[in-house]
Amino acid sequence: MKLEAAVIQGDGVGPEMMEEAVRVLQAVCRRFGHHLKLYPVLACSQAIEAGKEPLPQESLKICTQVPAVLFGNSGLKNTRTGRWISVRKALL
Repeated sequence: MKLEAAVIQGDGVGPEMMEEAVRVLQAVCRRFGHHLKLYPVLACSQAIEAGKEPLPQESLKICTQVPAVLFGNSGLKNTRTGRWISVRKALL
């Protein structure tokens, strides 16, 4: 089976959580003979720090072209604004 997913690391502990989640998915895929293709995308505070919107159009495009999105924790205490909600809403 071929599995594809976009990966949004998120903020705070999100990158550490996603690193472990990806390791688990890779181990499961190896164990059961599945092919896993992941597409890391720029989003959340990483996108803002790069001078972009919280979910840039190029990232949204990738997310909508794959069957799944792994989305880490988002919304650090000092960056909680209405813009963060747009990341979650855009993915729904």
